[in-house]
Amino acid sequence: MLSAGAVAGPALIVSWVLTAVLISFLALNYAETGSMLPGDWSGLDGSRWADQPLYSALESTGVALLGAFGVFLLVDAAISPAGTGRIYMGDTARTLYGMALHGSMPPASVSEPGCRGWAWSPAWSPGVRS
Repeated sequence: MLSAGAVAGPALIVSWVLTAVLISFLALNYAETGSMLPGDWSGLDGSRWADQPLYSALESTGVALLGAFGVFLLVDAAISPAGTGRIYMGDTARTLYGMALHGSMPPASVSEPGCRGWAWSPAWSPGVRS
């Protein structure tokens, strides 16, 4: 994979890519809003299409592979935030430990083997809840 700095004329490549992304974004927005017809939308409230529109659309096609992809997206939607919370929890502990080493926090938060409990405790609860 090439980055913009590894090709001849990176300004041209970047401008073409940004143009393609913008056109794709506008086309998807037009397709989404153009597919909404006026009518009685009250049946949508409380249905599974309101709760999981992408999964319901993939499952309604009847193609097994698309249904499996929809299940994968639902599982990923549950797992990804939990992983992000764990990463933030570890990053906060390392940041607080580094601040204590450099004198930005009280030195009581630093011990020889590592970080004391109260240095990572502010991040523990939100990290576990995510």
